[in-house]
Amino acid sequence: MKQRMRVWVLLLTAVTLAAADTLIGTWKAADASATLKIVSKNRLVYNGVPYACRVDPQVIYLQDPEEGVVPYPYRVSGDRLIVAFPEGYTVQFRRVSASAKKKAVAPSPPSGSGENYLLRGKFCSYSGSSGGGTSYSSNPWAWFDGRGTFRYGTNSYYSGGGDLYANEGGGSGGTYEVHGDTIVLHFPDGSTSNAYVHYRIGGGRISEFKYGSALYAPQLCE
Repeated sequence: MKQRMRVWVLLLTAVTLAAADTLIGTWKAADASATLKIVSKNRLVYNGVPYACRVDPQVIYLQDPEEGVVPYPYRVSGDRLIVAFPEGYTVQFRRVSASAKKKAVAPSPPSGSGENYLLRGKFCSYSGSSGGGTSYSSNPWAWFDGRGTFRYGTNSYYSGGGDLYANEGGGSGGTYEVHGDTIVLHFPDGSTSNAYVHYRIGGGRISEFKYGSALYAPQLCE
């Protein structure tokens, strides 16, 4: 079992890293029950409903109006896309059409902020579900250098229906600025997003922050 898990980790990490920039296009569920159109790394349309999102090499972060930021781990092989839903099931999509690959725009360096040193180290979040013979957990993480540069990724695990896979991502990079209780995040595709300080320790150092509805803290990395 452990050997199989290691094989899946190596295979799926390589596949998703290579496929992240090729997801833009239209995908249809194998049973024709759903249609997914990924317009860009910041926007998708699911069954005709538009959503703000961020497409990373291993996870699609969907901005849900009620739930906040929800992670959807995925793996892709050729024209097949398998997405793990938080409820504990997966949906297999087939590509209908694709658009030309767009060149990523490097993030702009942060305009000098004297507060960046207050955010330093590795922060993690966690979500999981189980039921009906399946289990799923997601462990998004972000590492901040205290000078305005950060890396981020997600470790996720799924088992059920005879399938077992894990994505343990090396992460992408970006830049950040701390302005009071607001953390401005600059991503590699040129987009920005905000996180908010939830708790501080001595000297004003940030020990917890919220991104969407998810809480990030060092202790959740353990």
